[in-house]
Amino acid sequence: MRHLPNARSSDQGRKPSARIVVIPLLQLFKAIFAPNRNFVDYGFVSSDTIPIVNFPVILCSDGTPWEIGNKYLINIATQFRIKPLSTKTIRGTADDLLNYLRFLEEYNLDLLYLPKNERLRVTYRYLNYVQALVIAGSIRFSTGKQR
Repeated sequence: MRHLPNARSSDQGRKPSARIVVIPLLQLFKAIFAPNRNFVDYGFVSSDTIPIVNFPVILCSDGTPWEIGNKYLINIATQFRIKPLSTKTIRGTADDLLNYLRFLEEYNLDLLYLPKNERLRVTYRYLNYVQALVIAGSIRFSTGKQR
């Protein structure tokens, strides 16, 4: 792999241990809030989304859930109410997001770093990284295009 500017040298060579865990059945709920004299009372009701079997959850190297990646997965999994996406499709997206998270962790990059120079943005760096993997033969062209 080539060196990316602004990556910490102490992080070079350390492979991120971000991973995916699977929730056997994910059922989403809505919070219902009702003001009550001195406090707010709340309860939960099932949402109108279909339960999702074998839902992948992306964990960062420190073991915490990757908030933005998991929110994206929940969004794509629940946007189709009539015929939900297959578990295989959701898992494929989770695998691609996991690769992106590992890239961010390996080079200690902030997902939300948005300098004026677009070429310094994380998304452009990842594009260059994936293209380098394709050129080196580490991944197939179709895999690079998917990522």
